[in-house]
Amino acid sequence: MAARHIRLPESTRDRLQPLNSTYGNIVRRCGKSSPEALAARVERDVTRVEIQLEALVNSAPAPNSEQLARLRSLLPPVTGAEGRAA
Repeated sequence: MAARHIRLPESTRDRLQPLNSTYGNIVRRCGKSSPEALAARVERDVTRVEIQLEALVNSAPAPNSEQLARLRSLLPPVTGAEGRAA
């Protein structure tokens, strides 16, 4: 099964550009296989995955009333003091 490709919005450049620059500077200064470069690459890649997950979640349709009812039926009933607002 092929992975679904999600196009990142233009606003993500603001989040990724500083990380890309930092990674490039560290690679030039310390080398691609240095621990500093590895840490910067991991931070950049984690941010990229966070952006893709945000885009995926935001692209999901809102649940309809039937789906909400099914989800609520899966929750345990609220009883006693736990159900009261503080």
